[in-house]
Amino acid sequence: MTARESDPKPHPEPAYPRDYYSKVHWSYRHGGERADFTFTDTDQLIVARQYVTEPTRAQKAALDKLGIDEIWYTRYATDNTLTLALPGVHTSGTGTGTLEAAQFGLSTAPPKNGTASPGHSK
Repeated sequence: MTARESDPKPHPEPAYPRDYYSKVHWSYRHGGERADFTFTDTDQLIVARQYVTEPTRAQKAALDKLGIDEIWYTRYATDNTLTLALPGVHTSGTGTGTLEAAQFGLSTAPPKNGTASPGHSK
């Protein structure tokens, strides 16, 4: 299973210090089996908030030890696509849903100007 984030754009929460990846593609490959699922942001923000905005000394020490500068949670509405190619099953479809992103540190978020590479793999 692999995940690929792409299409960086400005985060809908102005306080968020970076851009964000507005598309996430999950891909599964095993022998002749394939499954692909893509979430694409619809620009409909459901919630975005920063956690631990004023850490205690102990929290700050723990976050520093883990290399975490900020913690953010975002949920937004998505358009979804699914393609399955399994033995005896070949189908695809579209729908709507939500994508939740818990960002523990901003080192993997694209820069604020949206100049990140078009594909960031996790």
